[in-house]
Amino acid sequence: MWGLSFFLPAILFQMAKNPETLLKDKVLWDLKNLPNTYARKIQQVVIRGTPDILACINGHFVALELKRSPKESPDPLQTYEIRQIEKAGGQAYVVNPENWPRVLDALTILARAESLPKPHHGHTENPTGVRLAPVG
Repeated sequence: MWGLSFFLPAILFQMAKNPETLLKDKVLWDLKNLPNTYARKIQQVVIRGTPDILACINGHFVALELKRSPKESPDPLQTYEIRQIEKAGGQAYVVNPENWPRVLDALTILARAESLPKPHHGHTENPTGVRLAPVG
């Protein structure tokens, strides 16, 4: 059987993580378990203001900005990026540990919705008529 000494490094590693990292791990785990979902964390060094997690859920673009607590707000650049995503028709959420269950409920409904238009897998043309190379 596994002893405590086997699990201790992992337990201590989790304890050393900051609250936003723990939230990120939880969110990514939950998204990984949603059907029709692709999600990736974005490295902070990429472009300032870009939300922490970008996802495609059932053919819909979703961005998640993670905060340690409900008291934290997005900075002006993050707010600008969130508004641009919404303006383009995507969904953006500011997520903290307290509101994550409600956000996850909304994303679960989106992931499982049957009446939403589905992405066109395997097609080699887009609406502009430009030929695209098939993936895979």
